[in-house]
This record gives sequence, C-alpha cells and structure tokens, in this order.
Amino acid sequence: LISILEWEADVLVVAAGMDGVLPGLVAGLVALPVIGLPVSTGYGRGGAGEAALNTMLQSCSTGLTVVNIDNGVGAGAAAVLAAGRAASARSLRAAGVGSESRPRQPRPRPR
Repeated sequence: LISILEWEADVLVVAAGMDGVLPGLVAGLVALPVIGLPVSTGYGRGGAGEAALNTMLQSCSTGLTVVNIDNGVGAGAAAVLAAGRAASARSLRAAGVGSESRPRQPRPRPR
C-alpha cells in the first residue's frame, strides 16, 4: 500500500472475496477513491461473492465505490474515468487555469 501511495496513484481497485472487508479498510486508510471488486472465489460460506458484495455495500468508509461480483471490467472502467478526471484537473492546475492553481500537496502516508 505504501509503494502504491509513493507511486501517486489516482484511484485504487481492491478485489476481495469471502467477507469483503479489505476495500473498506483500504478506503479508511487512504485519501483516494477506492473501487471495491467483490469476487466469487474463496472458501467457506462466502455465497459466491454475495457476502463480499453485501459487506462492501454496507461499509461506512468514505470514497468507496462498489461494482458487481466479478465485474473487473466495470471496476477498470470506473478507475479509468476517475484517473482521467484527476489527470485533467492536474493539467489545468499546471496551466494555471481556474482558482485551484496551487501546488499539489503530498498525500499523507499511512502509519
């Protein structure tokens, strides 16, 4: 997670099966949009991804978006849209367009 933050990613896609708590946990630790991707693999009574989906949908973490079970394409598409918007905003700020043309602040690192 620290190396991803050092890379300055604009969005994170976090896949989880079983109980699906990982995307909510990550969303609580980072100041980035997180896309939760429930997967149908795992063991026990995960309900083919339904338990993971329900956990993600009921999460109280801000910045968490959830796609359907095994919908990696949808998660990727949402990530591309979010990253594209962030890149556009950065280029506008670099060009001095708008009132938000201040230097980019470093993101806080998790402890």
